[in-house]
Amino acid sequence: EAKKDFEVCVKSLVDIAEIKKEINEAKPKGDLDMVFKKYCKKSPDFKDCVLNFTSTIDVCLDEGEKDSKKILQSVTEALLSFVCHDEGDRIALFYSEGGPDCLMDKKEAIQHCLNTSFSKYMPNGEPSLSSLPAFKFEEDQCKSMSELQVCVIAELEKCGEPTPANIIESLFEFVRRSTPCSKFQSAQTRKKSSGVSLHATISITALCSLTLLLGRIGFY
Repeated sequence: EAKKDFEVCVKSLVDIAEIKKEINEAKPKGDLDMVFKKYCKKSPDFKDCVLNFTSTIDVCLDEGEKDSKKILQSVTEALLSFVCHDEGDRIALFYSEGGPDCLMDKKEAIQHCLNTSFSKYMPNGEPSLSSLPAFKFEEDQCKSMSELQVCVIAELEKCGEPTPANIIESLFEFVRRSTPCSKFQSAQTRKKSSGVSLHATISITALCSLTLLLGRIGFY
């Protein structure tokens, strides 16, 4: 029930079809920044959606998960701060440089990265962006999240423009710093030494959902 209420809350703020229409109209005029500025003003309302969701499920969580609930809110803050930096200029750049097309072209590859990195944590062995794993920030999950990061960025780097991969990697790193996994090496650091860095289970759903949502919105 809490999940349904959360989805209704988010949909009341963001209509995918409407955003696509606005983007299509703004892109030829070079006014993408105005579209994202409009939606970034709704950030406080989106935070309220998350707060209501986490408050509702609080009774269903054990003590460890309750601690991580606060981290989920921190991750939400980080995502919104990143996406809406300078009133949406960063996300406008992502769109203007072919970010959505890159994501949609690599959609299956990204899902494969997700399967490879996180299937072992799922009861049926098939991770889904609609299923949220337990709120844990243990080292093994952090390592798996980093494996996902390295895999996804490697795929996005195959796109024609480097900007989409650069922005998504910055997004991973930005969110990582808002979780307990920040005490471990980042993927950017470990990638240089042939290792894999660390991230958080809670970030997987947030980041991957956002990543594919960006592609879905811009898939004309």
